[in-house]
Amino acid sequence: MQGLTFPVEAMRVFLTLCLLCLGAPALAANCTSLGSGNWSTAANWSCGAVPAAGDDVFIANGHAVTVDVAAVCRDLTINNGNANSSLTVAGANTLSVSRDARVNANTAGRVKLLDVAGGTLSVGRDLTLASTGNNRIARLSIGTGTATVTRNLTANNQPNREQVIFAGAGSLRIGGNFTNGGTLTAGSGTVIYDGAGAQSIGAYAYNHLTVAKAAGTATFGGNVTVLGNFTNNGGFNGITGNRTATFSGAAAQTIGGTAGISSFYRIDLNNANGLTLNHNVTVSNRFRFQNGRVTTGPNLLSVGISNASPGTIAGNNANRFVAGNLARWIRTAGGSVAYDFPVGTAVSALVNLRFNGVTTGNYVRVATFDGDHPQIAASGINPARSVNRWWSVANLGVVFNAAAAQRRMIFNWVAADRDGGSNPNAYLAKRYAGGAWSDTDLTPGRTATSITLSPYLDFGEFAVGEPLTVVVPGGFDGLEPGAAFVPLNVPGNRNPIRTKVSGAAMSIDIAALSPAKDAILATFVGDVRVELLDGSSNAAPIDANGCRASWVPLAGFAPVTLSFVLADNGRKNVSLTEANAWRDVRLRMTYPAVGAPLAIGCSTDNFAIRPAALGFAATDQDWQTAGLARTLNNAAFPGGTVHKAGQPFTITVTGYNALSVVTGNYDGSPAASLTGFILPALGACPTCSLNAGAFAGAGGTVVSNTATYSEAGVFQMQAYDDTFSAVDAGDGSSVAERTAYSTISTVGRFVPDHFTLTSGAVGAACTAGAPSFTYMNQSFQSLSATVQAQNAAGSLTVNYDSGGFAPGSLASVAWQAENADNGIDLSARLSVSSPSPLWAAGVYSLSTAAAGFRRATPDDPDGPFDSLQLGIRLTDPDGVALNGMDMNAATAGVCAPCNAKAVGGTISVRFGRLRLSNAHGSELRQLRVPVGAEYWNGIGFVANAADGCSTVGAVTLNAPPSTCTLTPAVTGAGGVLLNGSAALTLGAPNVRGCTDLRVTTPAWLQGRWDDASNPDGDATTNYDDNAAGRATFGTFRDRMIFRREVTR
Repeated sequence: MQGLTFPVEAMRVFLTLCLLCLGAPALAANCTSLGSGNWSTAANWSCGAVPAAGDDVFIANGHAVTVDVAAVCRDLTINNGNANSSLTVAGANTLSVSRDARVNANTAGRVKLLDVAGGTLSVGRDLTLASTGNNRIARLSIGTGTATVTRNLTANNQPNREQVIFAGAGSLRIGGNFTNGGTLTAGSGTVIYDGAGAQSIGAYAYNHLTVAKAAGTATFGGNVTVLGNFTNNGGFNGITGNRTATFSGAAAQTIGGTAGISSFYRIDLNNANGLTLNHNVTVSNRFRFQNGRVTTGPNLLSVGISNASPGTIAGNNANRFVAGNLARWIRTAGGSVAYDFPVGTAVSALVNLRFNGVTTGNYVRVATFDGDHPQIAASGINPARSVNRWWSVANLGVVFNAAAAQRRMIFNWVAADRDGGSNPNAYLAKRYAGGAWSDTDLTPGRTATSITLSPYLDFGEFAVGEPLTVVVPGGFDGLEPGAAFVPLNVPGNRNPIRTKVSGAAMSIDIAALSPAKDAILATFVGDVRVELLDGSSNAAPIDANGCRASWVPLAGFAPVTLSFVLADNGRKNVSLTEANAWRDVRLRMTYPAVGAPLAIGCSTDNFAIRPAALGFAATDQDWQTAGLARTLNNAAFPGGTVHKAGQPFTITVTGYNALSVVTGNYDGSPAASLTGFILPALGACPTCSLNAGAFAGAGGTVVSNTATYSEAGVFQMQAYDDTFSAVDAGDGSSVAERTAYSTISTVGRFVPDHFTLTSGAVGAACTAGAPSFTYMNQSFQSLSATVQAQNAAGSLTVNYDSGGFAPGSLASVAWQAENADNGIDLSARLSVSSPSPLWAAGVYSLSTAAAGFRRATPDDPDGPFDSLQLGIRLTDPDGVALNGMDMNAATAGVCAPCNAKAVGGTISVRFGRLRLSNAHGSELRQLRVPVGAEYWNGIGFVANAADGCSTVGAVTLNAPPSTCTLTPAVTGAGGVLLNGSAALTLGAPNVRGCTDLRVTTPAWLQGRWDDASNPDGDATTNYDDNAAGRATFGTFRDRMIFRREVTR
């Protein structure tokens, strides 16, 4: 065949034929439905045959295909389109998709459906539901069949459009994750997570939810709701992820499975038909009751897992609790921690435990059981008068301070649990452990449906009821703690109770009495109601119990139940607190505390409950009237609020209890005591008298408007009342016990009510003539005045003393002078020294011979002042006035106002001078030189015939600048004037010449004789010269030698 050639086209045909004849294997086909019908119809597929295991199947738009054989394919897609499309696995047929299945929906109002109505669907990898928008439904529906997704069931976050719907009791098995975002309609189906690796349980509301993993862990991918049962056959961890599982089915639900325990982060129970645990369940964070109860059977519900996650229980109430075993994690804590254990059976029987000083955290398990405890016969509890329930409290490893006072156990029940006729106020709790019974708290707190053991916390089994033996006492009495009991079978005997204090705990022993009341009944056990009665009315007679019907319970006092146990030996202390004050109180004790009484007794002694303290205020309306306008707490001086000594002021006293609340019943008659003296500062004050006056009032406050204080100054006062508790005066109560005191407070300032001139006089310097008189610049013979600072009663306020107050701060005294009431104030010309001290023991006292009336400045003659009136003007910085003022030196006639008090009668004061006349005579004879006293009469100087007192002073001759030289003997110096006159006698010098005489003259008689000289160095005084004159001898007095009168 060498040399043969073929056309190109022929070669191509040849090669094609060769390829068609090769025996190559068949390739995978895309099989798209050509119409609605059965899977087994080959003509219904675009690939011309029934799809094989390697074929990818597409359900075209608008087609409904039914799997009627054991169908297989590689990938399955339900296509998009504008019509409904579906693939249904029916009957007992199966569809195995070796890789992925996908349901696409892109048209509004159309449903793309993969329906496992019966039979089995198996997806070898992922099943995806994909919707592109609203009302475009991609749906997996499961009837009674089973759908298995080996890996993930994915919804692309299109809720209400990407749907998994259970139409029957079928199953959905997921080997991977069920992504959140789609919609699951649980129906009556079951979702099973059973993959070999880690799985995320989608956040949906499931009917039955099962985890059954041989490997890996399934955790919640969000909060999950279970409407049916939860089954854990292994591989579940509900704590990781911090999600909530809500059980909210319409029928009873269970948690169970072959795993020994299921653990959750949170469980919310909202099912009135309840939740039953078929194996142990642990909740790490919170178990919340919203409806229904938990039944554990022999299993255990544990709340909390560690000190960091101790867990909480919320929402429990009378219908929401754990019927079975409940354990709670008790966390480590230095102080006290309390936990509720809401347990019960058909009814709630909650237990509360309080621990103190937990050093190692762990679980405590609590359960309760119906009926009497199996071993109650040996307990000492009367099974016919008990709570038909018992509790088990078990410690699973907690270590705590079992001796701490804060530990406590509270057991609760419902009224129907009690035996009829039993008395819950007589109940005791007994503990059964190690095959033996023991006592718990011997003085439990009790209500009709609970008992509190405190301080007490121990573990074991607990039963509650009345003790087997009931001893009825012959009565009761109250007495002071530790006091010896006084037998009451002797008439008149009593057991004293001393004064108590309102608002403070009062400790009293209650004694159960023997039938004869001659001893304490040591075997008494039971609950006693203790009441406080108002014992002030004895209108009703004493009854057989030592009580009166007229003694009524104190308003507002809540009776106290006191529980006696055998260890009390019939005598037990009770602590009572009464907020109000009462004058006369009795105790009444009743056994049993509730129900018909078997024994009653009233205390044989009455006692007072006094205020714990008194508050007081000192006030006035003004400085001489009682009232509330001003508070008298002024310690300042001078200034501030003042009140007159002896004038009424107000004291308001209020009773307070120990909690500083007003005791509205207080209506006492308090007194007041002086505790100190601030101004003046005194250690004691014999003259100080504080009278609190008479009190009246109600509502806890009493007022006296008649209080007085006798002295001046500031004092410290304390109010007290030892009469309110008068009923205890003879029962051994000390004065301190019976007395309510106020704090010590400052009261003041008190000032004299007035000043009174009690005596006063002025003595003229010269009384030898008429009228008596005193020269200006001459001291009065005497000047005296006594002024007293007095209180309203006219008694001396001795504390008004210059030594006790700042210098110059008390009332000042100024002397006044006025002549003939002419309105000309001459006070400035008085010279009166003040006594020292000015005020001594409340008295201004002046008695002096050094006071006088000065000449004017300059000393021009004036006067005479023959009706000069002296007086005292007193100026007090607090405004206290001098009584009886009748003088005002600056006004004429009747003074209005008067500002001074006249002292003594009027006196005469004159401007005087001593005149020495010139004399002339023979040198051979003695020469008489006249000396006379003169005074200014308003016009000129005239002889003062009233002067019989002045003396002639020493005589000096020829004092410079005199030119005279004679020095005759002088007699007559030292003589006293008579009728205003006297004379000096000069001896005969026997030679002619002259002598100048100068008489030493007192200041009040100095005259104006020589203006050239200024002997006193004061330019304002002209009348400062001694009396002077000249005597001439042997010459004529003037140029006339002889004169004779001739008459014709």
